[in-house]
Amino acid sequence: MNNINDKIDLLCDMNLTLYLTDEEVICGLFQTNSKIYKRNCPRYIVKMTYNSISILKRCQVPYYPQFNEITIYSNDFEKYKNIYNDLEYILVKTTMIKTIYFKSNKTNNSIKTELLCLLDANKSVVNLDFAYLDLNRDDYILLNSILLHKSSTLESLTIMSYDILFNELNIIAPGLQNHQQLKKLHISSSKIDEFFIEILANIFHHNKSIQCLKIKQEPCIEVISYRPLFNVLQCHNNTLTNLSLTNIMCVFETMQSLTECLSVNTSIHTLRINSMEMPSDQKTEVINSLTQLIINSPHLTKLNYSSAYNFTDDDELFPIINALSKNKTLTTLYLHNNFTDIQTLNIFEMLCNHPSIQNFRMPFCESIYTPSLSKLLKTNKILKHISLQYCNIDNTQISIIIDALKTNTTLLQLDLRYNEIDNVHFLNELFEMNTTLQQINISWNQIPKLSYIETTLLKNNKIII
Repeated sequence: MNNINDKIDLLCDMNLTLYLTDEEVICGLFQTNSKIYKRNCPRYIVKMTYNSISILKRCQVPYYPQFNEITIYSNDFEKYKNIYNDLEYILVKTTMIKTIYFKSNKTNNSIKTELLCLLDANKSVVNLDFAYLDLNRDDYILLNSILLHKSSTLESLTIMSYDILFNELNIIAPGLQNHQQLKKLHISSSKIDEFFIEILANIFHHNKSIQCLKIKQEPCIEVISYRPLFNVLQCHNNTLTNLSLTNIMCVFETMQSLTECLSVNTSIHTLRINSMEMPSDQKTEVINSLTQLIINSPHLTKLNYSSAYNFTDDDELFPIINALSKNKTLTTLYLHNNFTDIQTLNIFEMLCNHPSIQNFRMPFCESIYTPSLSKLLKTNKILKHISLQYCNIDNTQISIIIDALKTNTTLLQLDLRYNEIDNVHFLNELFEMNTTLQQINISWNQIPKLSYIETTLLKNNKIII
């Protein structure tokens, strides 16, 4: 597979995202015999940096509408003399760019102002991501103007900054309250306090368009009351469908107010609680409140839970597993913890007869009790997707898993990336016996490269390596 167009066509056939960094790939991508040149698939994404644009210009390749994402780094403004004119062209004079990632922590004020002015004139960007960008007061005023612009197409806004305070959030609050197209809001800061949460609650009291809210507290050191926000979501907001809380210090009062919110709220169906901390003196109360949340949230269909605290005592996790067994609405369950053999056994036993969970993911678990997983694959008739990344699964374990899959008639996808598998010769036999399984992903294992893969496995598009 030495021809560049063969490589590109293979990537297109596998419907993968292209990251444009290599000059050979960038130029070969737009040859007339390349499939992406001929296709106009709206789901297809080509990601590029400013360097990608400069290569295209140097090679006299015109712009194409398949380009819809760009990542801009602060040092690009120092490295490339014409960057402002090029960005003005693609952001103001074309409508090709839909997503912008601006990554920086040392950018002078004139550059930030110029970029925000271009965004104010833009009529195509729907996703805007400021990654650890040091915005000042004037920047937030301009950002608020962008949000208030009637013709703004912005649907997703991410502000990841160590220093965003409640004062800065208050500046963009009018724009966030009144922007009717905004669907996703992601805020990450080390300065989140109770004033910050009060302003956020007021935003969601008025906003009727945001469907996804992600809050990340960096680092998780302070105990903050989220009750004002949860009270608003409980009584005054029926638009939000996806709530994500990361690095929060979850005291009993916070979990209790969240439980009360979800028992009444009818719109939130996805909850992510990531890297949650629990005070040691409130651990039992927090876990008990979490079990009530799982049992008494009638509209919750997707739960993603991870804790910074490892359940070293098997009995501590059991109330959560028991609550999951009683829940009848969850269709997707993600558990992120380093569970013990006994704990994974109990989790798989719970899943064996669960009536609704179709998608299950449990990464970073160093101990997978394979016999109970085998039993799950043989008995469960509901699960469609299973992901076990970073679980130290080796050849002995995968052989037991494959044997169980031979009689499974419901599982569609199995994700085993980042494990210890180095033998794949049995996979084609699996697909001869199992006609239901659509895909098994074993990339980033210990599998030898190229020869066997190119001659055998690529003939079977159900296998991803």
